[in-house]
Amino acid sequence: LDMHIVALLGLVIAAIGVFCANAILWALPASLLTGTAAAAAIALINSVGNLSGLVAPPLLGWSRDATGGFAAAGMIFTAVLLLGVLLAWVFARGKLAQGLRP
Repeated sequence: LDMHIVALLGLVIAAIGVFCANAILWALPASLLTGTAAAAAIALINSVGNLSGLVAPPLLGWSRDATGGFAAAGMIFTAVLLLGVLLAWVFARGKLAQGLRP
């Protein structure tokens, strides 16, 4: 029973982190881009989010069938999340280095 509480606490902390990142995610295009470029970036974020809702459930099922558990799917989703963090950091750092953001 104690291990279930620790696992649930870990999931709660992870969910807090993901949901807190949403505010930053939606504010980032408008702070780095202007006009139609910002609108296109917001549309791209929305489109990729919608596609993930289409791709993630079959990927979860496939990885569970292939491995017998959910660990592989968790690692895949974590890798995609970390890739997004890396891309956001690289793009934001590039804009700040160019001095385009006040």
